[in-house]
Amino acid sequence: MLAAFLLAAGGPAFGKGEIASPELLDRIKPGVTTAQQVTEILGPPWNVARFPARGVESWDYRLLQGGRNADISIEIGSDGIVRSIQRIQKFGP
Repeated sequence: MLAAFLLAAGGPAFGKGEIASPELLDRIKPGVTTAQQVTEILGPPWNVARFPARGVESWDYRLLQGGRNADISIEIGSDGIVRSIQRIQKFGP
């Protein structure tokens, strides 16, 4: 029920796919965290890319942090478990 509420409310992020705090990412552990837990922690991603040949989905978020933004890609396996987290730091607007 809590997960449904967080999904409906957009989770603890600014908006869809926008992460409010970098500390939220610390709660996501590759090999342990499930896709449902990612949604509970970060809310829904702004984009999902599917890679069926590799058996993964890439969930994309944006981290807004004091003028320095980063793109976050969370790779989720076909088993529903996080495989990796990648952060791409953006410089400039």
